[in-house]
Amino acid sequence: MQSLMIALGAVLASLLPWFMSHFSTEKGGSGGLEIPATVRWSYYGGAVLFLAAVIYTTLTTTEKPVLRKPAAPWRPTWHRLKTLRQEMVALPEVMRQLAVVQFFTWLSLFTLWIYFTPAIAHASKSTLGTADYARAVEWAGICFSVYNAVAFVASFVLFGLARRYSARSIHWVSLSIGGSALISVQFLSSSSALLLSMAGLGIAWASILSMPYAMIAAVVPTERIGYYMGLFNVFVVIPQIVGSITLGLFAKVVFKGSEMPMIVAAGVSMLIGAAVMALVRNPAGADAAPTTDPIFTSDSSSRGSDSHQYSK
Repeated sequence: MQSLMIALGAVLASLLPWFMSHFSTEKGGSGGLEIPATVRWSYYGGAVLFLAAVIYTTLTTTEKPVLRKPAAPWRPTWHRLKTLRQEMVALPEVMRQLAVVQFFTWLSLFTLWIYFTPAIAHASKSTLGTADYARAVEWAGICFSVYNAVAFVASFVLFGLARRYSARSIHWVSLSIGGSALISVQFLSSSSALLLSMAGLGIAWASILSMPYAMIAAVVPTERIGYYMGLFNVFVVIPQIVGSITLGLFAKVVFKGSEMPMIVAAGVSMLIGAAVMALVRNPAGADAAPTTDPIFTSDSSSRGSDSHQYSK
């Protein structure tokens, strides 16, 4: 249900500028500002809905009493950092390999989220602040809604494929499709054709949100699965921090500030992630793809065992 609501929210949010332009009095340009009016009002509406959701949840959701445990002994910061370093070194081999895949994957996504909208707007030959520019921005929002909608549908398809094929195979193929779709944006001459590229990206997005976590769930102890999943999210954050620091300078120096080549670079980054994914080694002794889903099964024997493998 959570994934359903997230997907639905992402689709509606991406469509909101287009919706406001066609079904409200907000039309055309940006009133002399760089951000189109429909985008600004979409953010205002999103902020109101977000606060309303938080307030509603706070007032209507009850929690079970917290089980009080003895406080852990105080440890200095250096000791905690040392413990974290030891934990990182002791990560399961598959998790360390996936960390590299995650770096290139999420660097690609972060680049996409920053540069796709201005790339599409500038590719339309429109001028900043005009009605044509606003329409191009709205079309970029439609593209984002398409890849989120396709991801929702593809997640069910991938779940079915996971019963026959390995998570590793599914993920590297999906990343290859997504990376190729991003690179194709450079060569498309029709705005409608962008939707096909976004469909390819949606397949990759569905896999990104599921397959790496399924692989980890199959090899870590059940009692520590929450810890490892939280630690794995570090490899989602790090590439975005790196991207925040370097992408602007990279685009300025290498591409003279042009956005479309950055979308191609995002595709290349995702293809690198796919290539690394194809090289991920399997747990020792694995010789068959898992027949049960490692996240949704209640059988603890399907986790923390070396009897699972990821290649087919």
